[in-house]
Amino acid sequence: MGSLAMPRFGVCVGWTVALATAALVWSACSSNDELSPAPTCPSGACPGGAGGTLDSSSTGLGFGGNDCPAVQQCQSKCCQDGQFCALGSQCAVDQGSCVGADDCGFDSYCLNAQCVPYGLPPEHDRDALCKLAASVDAILPSVQCRWTGPPLGDPFPNHVQVMSTPVVVDFDFDGDSKTLSPSIVFTSFPTVGSYLMPGV
Repeated sequence: MGSLAMPRFGVCVGWTVALATAALVWSACSSNDELSPAPTCPSGACPGGAGGTLDSSSTGLGFGGNDCPAVQQCQSKCCQDGQFCALGSQCAVDQGSCVGADDCGFDSYCLNAQCVPYGLPPEHDRDALCKLAASVDAILPSVQCRWTGPPLGDPFPNHVQVMSTPVVVDFDFDGDSKTLSPSIVFTSFPTVGSYLMPGV
């Protein structure tokens, strides 16, 4: 049997599809959106001065036809309502004027009558004046109760050695779960060296 020649119709269809695809790609690449100029900042609003442009991926000045008010401009960002540009570098909560650190919340401190977040500038990450001196001598424990030995009538009066950490348990001896009458529980032994024997 002889070989079959490829029909010319198939070749024509293939070229037609390829040309149509190329035309669509060219059309998409040459749309008005791609060729439109980048948005510009209001005069003096951009870090580079007047006439600068912004990255279209950020939400900032001059996008969507809504220019950012001058009081909310912060480098390439537009601060939200209720915020201000702290030290010209970061949007922060506007807490009004302050006199000292006690007037500021949101982990911030007072600088030039404004509450600035800690970390601005980077080396100002804490209040160096805020210190708490802890004195061990100021800790004065008080005895609330003490076990001095088995009570009268105890079936194991010679178990006076304790080798365990006491725990507090409410055994509910009165049968009323609403009342609390806790007991201090520990394991006791008769003499030193008898810790391998059963304790009480």
